[in-house]
Order: sequence, then structure tokens, then C-alpha cells
Amino acid sequence: MLHSLIRFFKSPYANMVIGSLLIITGGLEVIRAFEEVGHEIGSEHGVAIFGIYTMLRSVTEIIDGLERAEEGLASAEGDSH
Repeated sequence: MLHSLIRFFKSPYANMVIGSLLIITGGLEVIRAFEEVGHEIGSEHGVAIFGIYTMLRSVTEIIDGLERAEEGLASAEGDSH
């Protein structure tokens, strides 16, 4: 059970979903805050920024994994010839 939780939270796909949710919820709060007069920077800005960071980190991890998979396939094809 614990191993499954650790794998879930280390998954770039899970991080992408979590980052998306943070961007959406933080973004909605930022929009709502700008509609108010005299609003200052608040925690919702940090949530949205952290969501963007999480998404970007997840995308780089996914791209890195795809590049390694492509290298492994190319290596396997080279070994079989």
C-alpha cells in the first residue's frame, strides 16, 4: 500500500494532474481577486505559480522518459541486426 502511494506521488502524470488542478483553482482565485477593488498579492498567486512549476517539471520528466525509451528502442533494434 505504501509503495503504491509513493509510486503515485512520484509519477509525472499524477504531478501533471495535480499541477493542472492547482493552476485552475489558483487561477480562478486570482481572477476573482482582480475583480475586487484594491486587492493585493495573496496566497492564490503562490498556488497558481506552484501549479505552473509542477506542470513544467512534470512535462520535462515525461519528455526525458520518452527520450530514454526512444534510445532503448533504437539500441534494441541495433542489437537485433
